[in-house]
Amino acid sequence: MDRSGPPDPTPLIQAFVPRPPVITEGDTAALDAAFTGQGFVQGLGPIRSGLPLAVTPAATTTYALTVLGPDGRTETRQATLQVVAPPDPPVVQAAPDPVTEQELVTLQAEPVAGLTYRWSLQGDATPVSGLEGPTFVVRAGAPGSLILGCVATNAAGRQSPWCFRVVPVVPRPPTPALTAPDLVTVGQRASAQVTFAPPGTPRVWALTNATLDSGDGTDAITFTPLAPGPVGLTWATGGVTCAREVTALAAPTISAFQAQSDLVGVGSPAVLQAAFADGTATVDPGGLPLHPGEDLVTAPLQTGTTFTLTVTNAAGARATRTCQVRAASIQRVAGFPSGEGTRDGQGRSAFFLSLGRLAADPAGNLYTDQHEVHLIRRITPDGTTTTFTGDPLHPGNVDGPLASARFLGPVAVAWSPRDGALFVADSQAGVIRRIQDGQVSTWAGVAGQSGRRDGPRLQALFEQPTALAAAPDGSLFVVDGKDANFVRRISPAGDVSTFAGSGLPGYEDQADPLQARFRSLAGLAVDGAGQVFVTDALGETLRVIRAGGVVETLAGQADTVGFTDDPDGRNVRFSLPGAIAIDPADGRLVVADRLNHRIRKVDPGTGATWTLCGSGVAGYQDGDALSAQFDFVEGLAFLPDGTLAISDTFNACIRTFDPLRGVQTLAGHGRPREGCTDGGADTATFDVPDGLVFEPSGTLYVADSISYTIRRVDREGNVQTIAGSATNSGTADGAALAGARFSRPTGLLLLPGSLLISDREASTLRALQLAGPAPQVTTLAGSALASGTTDGVGTSARFRSPEGIAQGADGVLYVADSEAHLIRKLDPDGSVTTLAGAPDAAGYVDAGNGLDARFNQPSGLALQGDTLYVTERGNRTLRAVDLVTTAVRTVAGSPDLWGALDGVGLQASFAEPAGVVVTPQGDLFIADTLAGTIRHVTPEGRVTTPLGHRGQLGLETGPAPGFLGTPRALALDPLTGDLCFTDDNAVMRVHFH
Repeated sequence: MDRSGPPDPTPLIQAFVPRPPVITEGDTAALDAAFTGQGFVQGLGPIRSGLPLAVTPAATTTYALTVLGPDGRTETRQATLQVVAPPDPPVVQAAPDPVTEQELVTLQAEPVAGLTYRWSLQGDATPVSGLEGPTFVVRAGAPGSLILGCVATNAAGRQSPWCFRVVPVVPRPPTPALTAPDLVTVGQRASAQVTFAPPGTPRVWALTNATLDSGDGTDAITFTPLAPGPVGLTWATGGVTCAREVTALAAPTISAFQAQSDLVGVGSPAVLQAAFADGTATVDPGGLPLHPGEDLVTAPLQTGTTFTLTVTNAAGARATRTCQVRAASIQRVAGFPSGEGTRDGQGRSAFFLSLGRLAADPAGNLYTDQHEVHLIRRITPDGTTTTFTGDPLHPGNVDGPLASARFLGPVAVAWSPRDGALFVADSQAGVIRRIQDGQVSTWAGVAGQSGRRDGPRLQALFEQPTALAAAPDGSLFVVDGKDANFVRRISPAGDVSTFAGSGLPGYEDQADPLQARFRSLAGLAVDGAGQVFVTDALGETLRVIRAGGVVETLAGQADTVGFTDDPDGRNVRFSLPGAIAIDPADGRLVVADRLNHRIRKVDPGTGATWTLCGSGVAGYQDGDALSAQFDFVEGLAFLPDGTLAISDTFNACIRTFDPLRGVQTLAGHGRPREGCTDGGADTATFDVPDGLVFEPSGTLYVADSISYTIRRVDREGNVQTIAGSATNSGTADGAALAGARFSRPTGLLLLPGSLLISDREASTLRALQLAGPAPQVTTLAGSALASGTTDGVGTSARFRSPEGIAQGADGVLYVADSEAHLIRKLDPDGSVTTLAGAPDAAGYVDAGNGLDARFNQPSGLALQGDTLYVTERGNRTLRAVDLVTTAVRTVAGSPDLWGALDGVGLQASFAEPAGVVVTPQGDLFIADTLAGTIRHVTPEGRVTTPLGHRGQLGLETGPAPGFLGTPRALALDPLTGDLCFTDDNAVMRVHFH
């Protein structure tokens, strides 16, 4: 059974809504309706389906739609139109206002119900919240202004006018900051500061590894780091703390800055050396970098230059030190070099001193001994001279390589063709040395032991070997004896025996060679037949020891001096015959007739003698055989080509002779120019000038020691003798030129109106008047030729070889009494007393009291303030005497060291310190005579060699350091500051540019 009722009728109203559902007051909306039938809106009237009905209500209104359907049904539906008020502009608050850069600012619109809010942003800021809503948060950027806008919207979508808010963005207030250098230096003050500190609260500092110097309780301090490493800095105030760590570096240090030489030649560079640490170094001028352990070679210097070394660490701390290098040249004032020395060189640029015998090897090299300077020199065929072995500043008896071997007075050389060795008679050592394959060894004898003992070569003893000859069979013949009166033979097997001579004085030929007597043998040669030829120098003969042992006189008359050539040997005359060589071309003998200044040739069988070359006049002249001149020929040797080589001793050169070319000079500077000739700089001569002193005007006075005169040299180099006589030594007082005589004037000192002279050999102090029409020489202190050590007044006092003189500001004179080993004092009243040393007690003692000190041959004196500087030949030192306390100390050098080595204080050494002078800067120059140098001593005792070359004697002008001979006395030119000195037979100057 169908229980359902009739179906529901279809609704008459399909839709009835306001559009829009919400409007703002005064706006119009539409009522949209869809229905079937007739519609009627209450209060408005009819409405048609599908046609909107405009309405403008003043307030929210609910509308009722009634529809009458076709079927008579009615249906009602309601619709509400909401009416809202228009929105007002938002009320916006900003916080904070203004805002600090990089901080948040919040914008808040005062909320009104039914309204929504939207924001806009202009300026440097970043939104943190969304742009919708009553609250808007942004982060401010850089200082400036932010423009923030807000608009309100009601439910109907009506917007209010925009509300804009300008918010200033201000800079962030700085936070306290502690500033200090990243790098600081130990021991040097640095600063630290806190900025932007809040005011009004106490400041507290805490430091580690530093001391707080100033500023405690403030925002700025100074501090000094204590040690390398971190330095902690902490500042605190009112709960705010700042901390900083900086690094402390070691302070730069300079322990040394010096030039390798304080003087360089004009146009030569300086070599600078430094020791420094904890920084990088530059040298000015030029800003040149200098690295540790390296030398810096500067640009060539034309003038003296002060160099500054600056060492800078990474913190900027600096250390500086300066050194001065002077550019100098050596110039001749007057006089001439002696021509003697030890300087190596080619041809005439070489210098020789005490030339001895000669030997030639198969290659044509010559060897010669120089006994005074303990050298063996070699001369190549082209005339190049070098030091073959030995050291002039370190004599001794040392075997070993050529460079380190030492000799003691070598007087003869001989080449052995059998084994290619060079033999040397090392006379003062009492041994025979052999040089082979670059090694020096003792061949026979015992060094330091003298005697006449035959036997195996290294057990045998020699008294004083003076001449050698090598035989073709390998035997070596030796002239021996303190009187050179017997001949020894060393067999090829090494056995030493006495070959000829009884050892007794006299002159006697004998059939038994061991019964023969010789006066004093000089030359020695052996021929292929076993005959030994000797020159008996004091016997004035040439003798032969025949192969059978018979000793005969071959040429000359015993004990008869003269000059005669003759076919009969008995009629021949010699004068001190010396070296012998055998001419390989004809087997004849060539003999050096030394005091006849000739070279003679002798037939070995008959004794017939003739002159080979030499005029007989002592001199120096190359040329034809019989016009050439020699001066004491000491050595002879034949070269492989038959040329005769000649050592011309007093001419200090090696000569050669062959019949076609005559006599020529192979090597050596040539004859010394000496004498006492007045004249200009290029004509005047001196003879071993010694002391020198300047007048304030620049006039120079020179003690010309071996010419026994006092010379005056003007600014142009003109030389004039003002006292003494070159031909007569003596001790007489009187008129300067007419009557006064000197024995050996040595030291000079300028006094008001007079010249004080130490007359060394007379053992007196003399005074020469410099003014007046007839200058006189008087004896101020000491007694002529009566040497001694007695103190006293004037001539009652005694001296023993006085040399250097100095004067104090109080007028007191000081004298180096050389052979008395004293420093003497001469008061203005003429009283002579002993200041330091003990009479005749040579020694080396420093002491707090001068009389307890000991000296050994004091020589030069120089005074600076209350310090008297003393050079000593015997101790080879520089000493200083305190004139207040008389205490004596050693400044430089040591008696245990002999040579010319640079160094500091006792590490330095001298060969023979002589003249000394103090410069205005307080440093000293010392003439180191035997070394051939002038030494420089700083106030700290550092000794260098700025002038000359150690052991290379040979005076020459030119740029420093140059070559010197035997410098003796020194003086400073008061007008130019140049250093003047006497050397060889010349007066020289070191000109500082």
